[in-house]
Amino acid sequence: MAETAFFLFPKLAPELRCIIWREALPEHTGPSVFFFKKECWRLEPDKIIPEKGEAEMWFRHEQLNDDVQLDVPLFYVSYEARGVALDWFRKHGIKIKPRENGQHVFSRSFNPESDALYITLERWVEFQRGDAYRLEYHSFLVRSKVKRLVMPLNLLRPANIDIITEIFWWFDDVTEILLFIGKGPDQRGGLGQ
Repeated sequence: MAETAFFLFPKLAPELRCIIWREALPEHTGPSVFFFKKECWRLEPDKIIPEKGEAEMWFRHEQLNDDVQLDVPLFYVSYEARGVALDWFRKHGIKIKPRENGQHVFSRSFNPESDALYITLERWVEFQRGDAYRLEYHSFLVRSKVKRLVMPLNLLRPANIDIITEIFWWFDDVTEILLFIGKGPDQRGGLGQ
């Protein structure tokens, strides 16, 4: 049976150990897919556009609180490894949230420049019948920083052309559209990369 432990590791120079710890951290922290939430749209009546007399409707991506969760076991290895992990967390904007069991959740929030917003047909119809319908008689401008949308392929049917047009009206800064072929991601299963 081969030996799998390296007992001389503590005798290595601290600089070399830190390099090894850094190499043990995940390479990938994004881009990721986040699920659309209708609650993210906020009417800002106090921000009136003087020349048009319209309020602004902002998509507050900060409200996408289903953060991408990362598995970082290195955090629990040693004091030295934890320091390297904490440095890496700060560099990548990763937050630490404690759990009741003494463990932690490591997560990253939505980045509108690199992450994608996943919109299902059901969620969009729910949004149209709820919040969007309620705002129909108000004059407002739409503002969003989201650059990438993810949609299920079945949304691109002729019967849904009005829905697609509506989505692009609300998210007018989109530069990239990604399509899921087959079954899309399951929100209950967490967010994917």
